[in-house]
Amino acid sequence: EMSDGDVYLDFEGHPFWTIEEDIIFLFGYIVKEGGSWEYKELWSHDADGNPSKESESENAEKLINYFHERRKEFPDMKVYHYNHTERFLLSQLTASETPMSSILSAFSQQFNPFDEISADNEETTSGKLNKLIKDGVFVDLLAVIRNSCQVGCRGYSLKSLEKVAGFSRLEQEDIDLTHLDHDLPNSEESSALFTNPDARELNSSGSEDITAGAGAVYEYELYANYENYRDENGLQLERDSHRLEKIRKYNWDDVEATKEV
Repeated sequence: EMSDGDVYLDFEGHPFWTIEEDIIFLFGYIVKEGGSWEYKELWSHDADGNPSKESESENAEKLINYFHERRKEFPDMKVYHYNHTERFLLSQLTASETPMSSILSAFSQQFNPFDEISADNEETTSGKLNKLIKDGVFVDLLAVIRNSCQVGCRGYSLKSLEKVAGFSRLEQEDIDLTHLDHDLPNSEESSALFTNPDARELNSSGSEDITAGAGAVYEYELYANYENYRDENGLQLERDSHRLEKIRKYNWDDVEATKEV
């Protein structure tokens, strides 16, 4: 049964943030507050727009602690996500002895919910996550659908299933994002898919809406590693906060679609 405490969760990650490391740059979710659904976001960069693994780990810890505390108020709450990736990455980010696995491997592996989780010590973040998982708080809707539904579309991606559920993605300009409680970098901003010491020429107008996860990676690359790129006129790119707005809108649509599914 649905609960007023339910959470719908989706991450945006960059597998090639640097040559050495990947990063979850946005932890997005919706919760019901005051009778209405609210979008929440945690970005893995500082006020100047510089991403860091430390910020990523802090966000994972904040999110798990939030779920743990929220469950005290709503014992029947669930955290819904589409595919195992979110739960898998939370377990990797909070493992005290094991560094985070590659985002690419997270997408390719089948996850056993009790693997790679720390002991049941609820004084630790990993222990809190372990308790949530063992109590069935996390619900992978892709697994549910694959084992319960036949659908008249190609594959079981969220983009396909949201249409079956009757969900339509809104146009970027249809939503006013200015009311959200978030910190945007103070300087001008921008982001591309692979980092390279040689700047590349890219169209920096950024007018297109994001329609797939790869688009979010592309926009965040041009945001985070803007110094590696030049625009169509050969000028150095600047950080452009509009790229974050496009990613935010895309992620918001993803969690709304997950709720409708």
